[in-house]
Amino acid sequence: MTKTLALVVSVIAVTCLACSDIDRTRLKAQLGSLDAQLMLGHRYGSGLGVERDEEEATKWYRRAAVRGHARAQLVLGNRQLAGAGVKQDPVEAVSWFHKAAEQGDADAQYQLALAYLSGQGVAQDSKEGVAWLEKAAGQGHEGARGVSARLQQQAADPEQLVESYRAKAEQGDADAQFSLGMLYMQGRGVAKNDAEGMRWIRQAAEQDQALALTYLGYFYARGQGVERDAKRAAEMYQKAAEQGAAAAQHYLAEAYETGSGVPQDNGAAVAWFRKAAEAGLPQSQKALAKRYLTGAGVPRDPVEAARWLRLAAAAGDPGGQHNLGFLYSHGRGVEKDPEQAFRWYLRAAEQGHVLSRAKLGLAYWIGEGTERDLIRSYLWLELGRIGGDPETQKSLERVAEMLTDKQMAEARRLAEAWRAQHGETTAGS
Repeated sequence: MTKTLALVVSVIAVTCLACSDIDRTRLKAQLGSLDAQLMLGHRYGSGLGVERDEEEATKWYRRAAVRGHARAQLVLGNRQLAGAGVKQDPVEAVSWFHKAAEQGDADAQYQLALAYLSGQGVAQDSKEGVAWLEKAAGQGHEGARGVSARLQQQAADPEQLVESYRAKAEQGDADAQFSLGMLYMQGRGVAKNDAEGMRWIRQAAEQDQALALTYLGYFYARGQGVERDAKRAAEMYQKAAEQGAAAAQHYLAEAYETGSGVPQDNGAAVAWFRKAAEAGLPQSQKALAKRYLTGAGVPRDPVEAARWLRLAAAAGDPGGQHNLGFLYSHGRGVEKDPEQAFRWYLRAAEQGHVLSRAKLGLAYWIGEGTERDLIRSYLWLELGRIGGDPETQKSLERVAEMLTDKQMAEARRLAEAWRAQHGETTAGS
């Protein structure tokens, strides 16, 4: 914003003292303030002080993004990835992540890295993905640091990795201390030794290394390798959460939700779930969605629930995909769309989500969202019955009665081929 425009905005803001906060924000946005345009987008997206309007929110985010506002570019990318207030378009989402990432936005760099690593919206390119991960991690992005560490461990020779981390850990490197501790806990490259693993993780936590604090808090919360201490767990989560560690933010939200180690506080739970959700953690996105569906601590809002589930689903979370399919199936927060429901159930089912497999079996049986196909109905019900749901078993038996011997043989062949390819076992084995 030019100095002249900034002066005009300031003068108008002063002379508009009688205006409401939202009116002042709108006026600044209309005059070209990029920060105000971003804020107005937030207002319309959340319904804060205005009637909620996803399309209007997207309009203001886009105005700021087009003019180079990095945070607006990130938000617009997330919305296009999820199809919130705009047509879902992973390719366009990646283009916005790229613009924001090049300006140094760590969250955008992380999202861009995930896109390259998964091939969502862009050609899969592990080298490019790792490069963007390193840039985000270099700015202290905990999600990027965690993914980067896991990729390094997967690629390296475990024994060499242990020695590399040990040398750095003995020099006091907190990140190396945490990584070495995890290798001992996992028994990778070294004999499994939980006590030694805990020793190194503690040393990292004493230096306030966020991942170490998160894991140690998790151990204290569940009494895993240490005496259970909910209060101490919450304290560790708090320290890590304040550093931006999304997993710690999620666990801290759960602590406030249940009153474990801290006073029960729905408002604090929602606030921490939201921080982790905005950082891209699917577990928190699903938790927020559940609250918006039930009205727990927030106004009941199925549309907002669907928005968060789209983000979790787009990130590949099978639970988010299943729940989003459910919303499309029943028209809650979205227009009822059996074909969309089928597509999301399929994506979750392919990742092993048992309830989605049962839903697919029923969809193929009655031809809802897809063509009727009793062979595939049997296939998915057979794969879904490992959950032990008696209704799925009954449906499987009813579909079996409709199949010819030849169709049954084909259905069983497909089920066995699936299990062999994915390393699954038959129900009850």
